Amino acid sequence: MWYLMQAHVLKQYPAKVRLTTLQCLFSCVQSSVWAMAMVRDTSSWKLHWDINLLSVAYCGIIVTGITYWLQLFTVDKKGPVFVAMFTPLALIVTAVVSAFCGRKNFIWEGT
Repeated sequence: MWYLMQAHVLKQYPAKVRLTTLQCLFSCVQSSVWAMAMVRDTSSWKLHWDINLLSVAYCGIIVTGITYWLQLFTVDKKGPVFVAMFTPLALIVTAVVSAFCGRKNFIWEGT
């Protein structure tokens, strides 16, 4: 349903980068409100200059921003069915890569 809705919105509002920015902004606000309601300890919200900050930046920029833009681009060029068709494939690739990386980390910890 989401990809069908995106296809309809892209016909009315063709600015993909602005649409991606709005989508990310609204999801950030929604997630922040939900997270603040669930985790009230302020010490868990602090970010330091370490791997945690890098992972948050990576998730925000690469995973969310670029992925949403690529999905909108594909919906605009090929249609919503094309994007929906490859979504299960992305989950399989993620599981395979996670299993490989997890196994590699396990081997490194053992040596």
